[in-house]
Formats: sequence, structure tokens, C-alpha cells
Amino acid sequence: MVSGLVQEWNKAELPKMVRVRQKFAGSKIKDIREEMRDQFSALKLSERLKPGAKIAVAVGSRGIHDIDKITKEVIEILKDHNFEPFIIPAMGSHGGAAEEGQVKVLAEYGITEDTMGVSIKSSLDVVEVGTVRVPSVPEEFPVYVDKIGYNSDGIVVINRVKPHTLFRHDVESGLMKMLTIGLGKHQGATIAHLQGFDIFGEIIPAVGEEILKKAPIYFGVGIVENAFEETAEIRIVPREDFMQADQELLVKARKLMGRIMLPEIDVLIIKEIGKEFSGDGMDPNVVGRYLNPHIKPDIKAQKIVVLDLSEKTKGNATGIGSADVITKRMYDKIDLKKTYINIYTSTALPGGRIPITIDTDEEAIQVALTSCVRVYPGKYKVVYIPNTLYLEELWVSEPLAQTLKDSPDFEIIGEPEAIEFDAEGNIVNLPF
Repeated sequence: MVSGLVQEWNKAELPKMVRVRQKFAGSKIKDIREEMRDQFSALKLSERLKPGAKIAVAVGSRGIHDIDKITKEVIEILKDHNFEPFIIPAMGSHGGAAEEGQVKVLAEYGITEDTMGVSIKSSLDVVEVGTVRVPSVPEEFPVYVDKIGYNSDGIVVINRVKPHTLFRHDVESGLMKMLTIGLGKHQGATIAHLQGFDIFGEIIPAVGEEILKKAPIYFGVGIVENAFEETAEIRIVPREDFMQADQELLVKARKLMGRIMLPEIDVLIIKEIGKEFSGDGMDPNVVGRYLNPHIKPDIKAQKIVVLDLSEKTKGNATGIGSADVITKRMYDKIDLKKTYINIYTSTALPGGRIPITIDTDEEAIQVALTSCVRVYPGKYKVVYIPNTLYLEELWVSEPLAQTLKDSPDFEIIGEPEAIEFDAEGNIVNLPF
């Protein structure tokens, strides 16, 4: 790799850092089990299928805090009404787009045959259920559904509703996306992505509606999380209400999502990125780096430094292309095949580009800071976060902390500390 880019005469005097807390709204559901059972009963959904119905519970999105509890409760509700539930992985290219790999991904969520008490039936086989055409696409394209799910008596889809990272619309990530990308498996996800993220606002609803017409969708479970990644709302949704629920829950999710409440940063340092923190490794809604140029960011960072790759992401460095500088230890952990399968499926190839790679944390930060423009000693705006998912506490440079003392959005919870490095040049203090 590279060292020695920053010369002694050009080195920046790194600012002291101050630990601060962001003040987010923190409402959450107290009893997930009670909430779900009350809703299921009120909707009289048990009357829609006959006892003994075989129901595929489709689950697969990463990073949902209570996904194991919610999935388990869905299964228990179905069993209590004399149905026969089982689980199918609903994910595009996750797990290396392999049957066993997708079962392993579910296990990382705490979803196994033992913990859920039902079988997991993983297959990449799909059924073409129809075709759709949207105004921006000159030709029809096929719509696919997981074959096992399609041949069941009913399908339940579970997904978090949240802003997408590559397009803006009144329906983004949610139940309709789970139908399109999750139930579509690798083949369906690929076809959808090939239409282009610039028209995903047309693609997701159109494909989702076709699946709702042709596949035995039973109901959905929409989840909204607060900025602490706690379950703020759960909504059980009959098949006919998927679109409306996605729209309503997206508005709530946008208000509650975690973010860095600072409009301008010189250098943003991220301790680690990974798929468990965001489908994009680092959430563009947090860092302000969008591959879609039409999305206006709420935050602007001149340079982004990523120090490491998480253990749970298992080498998948999707989103690394949004960084400006990374470290050698991060580079050494990258599994290019896993990363490229994910990137290739999404068609957003820039997300897999390898940034400037530097030997140590210390020099990586120096490279980023000394390459910023219109930045002056003693006024550096530096922010250090653990990842883009857990954002309640972060470290900010001392000059920046001074501006936050009277802010209603921040609380100063530490004293200024110099950044300390070990013999290998890696950060040893500034814990989260």
C-alpha cells in the first residue's frame, strides 16, 4: 500500500476531539407480541385462508433490529390459527446469490430452523408471473417470484420501511420493494436493477402491483425504526393496502431516521462500514454521498475516511466507492467476489471502486485533512462516527464542539481529547 504522502511541512495539527450526544426522538413499541396480535385479530386475517394452509414467510433484509422477534411472532400467530408456516429467504444477491449462502445470512439475524421452530426452504428458482411496462421503459420486462413461495397457499413479507439510498419517491424501501427485489430473488433483482435507479420510483410500484395480482400474497409486516434502531412502529398490512402503507410509513421513517445533524464537515471519519449497517455499507442518507446525482444531500463532507470493514459483513465492501481514503487493514479484508456480485446486481458499479489506500489511520486522516480546500488550522470540522447506523454518540473536533454548546440538538458529554495512535499508527482512544 502507500505511506509518506504527507510531508512534514504539510502535516496538519490534528484537532482535539470532544464526545457529544445527538438528541433524537426515541419512541418505541413496548410489547411487540401484543401489538402484532392485536392488529392481526382486528384485521380478521385468519378468515382469509383455510386451516392447514402452507404459508411462506419471506424475510431477508439486513440491519432490522428486531427481525428475529418479529419473524418468530409471525410464525407463532400463524401456528395459533392452524396454519403451517415455513421460511423462505427473500433477498436478491445476498449470501453470494447462493441457496446455502442465503440461509447463512438468515442465521446471522438469529433466524434458523431451531430458533423459529419451522423449516427454511431456500431456493433461487423463480416463476415468471407476468410482465410490466412503465412509461420510461420502451419494452415490457418479466416479473419473477420465488417458486416455493408462489406454490404455497400464502406469502407473508416482512420488511423495514425507510428512505432508499439511490432514489426518491413516495414508495422507496418497504413492502413493495420486498416483493420486487426480495421475492424476485437474484433473477428478479437483476431485471429490476437493469431498468435503472433513476426510474425505480416507477419500477417498484409497477412490479409490486403485478406480484400482488399474480402471487398468493397473504399480508405484509411493515416496520419503522427510530434513530436508535429500535422498533418505533409495526403495521400488519393486508395485501390490498401495501402501497398506501408504504407511503404512510415512509413519511414517519424519514422523520425518525438517524442522521448527523451537521450540514457541513471537512473530514468525516467512519470507524467501519458493512452490510449490517446499511445495504450500501455506509448509508448515503447519513454521509451525503449519493450515486444518483439528482438526490440533494442534507450533509456535505469534503472528505470521507473509512478505517475498517466490519466482521459481520464477511468481506462485502459494497459502498466503499463513496469513501475518499481507506486503510490497508480494511483493504486486506475485502472479498472482491462478494462485493462485486452485490455491486453488479445493483448496476451501481461506482459503489465498488477502491479509494486511495493508506497504511495507517493516522496518515489516512492526514491525507484527507490536508487535501481539503479552504480549511484553516484551528478551525477544522472533523467528525468521527462508529458506523452509519448508530449515531447517537459521536466525536467532533474541538472547534466544532464550541459551536454546538447552545444547540438544542446536541449535548456535550466529554472533555477535549487528543487523538492517540499506537505504534502501527492506528487510533487507540475515542471509544463509542
